[in-house]
Amino acid sequence: MTEIKEEIKSRDKIIGNKIRSYRRILNFSQAEIARSLGISQQQMQKYEKGQNKISASRIEILSEVMGVPTCIFFKKV
Repeated sequence: MTEIKEEIKSRDKIIGNKIRSYRRILNFSQAEIARSLGISQQQMQKYEKGQNKISASRIEILSEVMGVPTCIFFKKV
């Protein structure tokens, strides 16, 4: 894999970890979030693990459901 592809995969994992962390902090279940996004719980698991990319539109909906700004999923810590 090229360096760019590796960087993208790494960022997908970072975003997934942030989604999982904030979901847990805010006491949402994967099933609740999955329903609000119109996806299966298995798909939500894949997003959180960084196995699948989550689209910008889904991140926007996710932030609305969780009541957090979209940028928290992209800020470097």
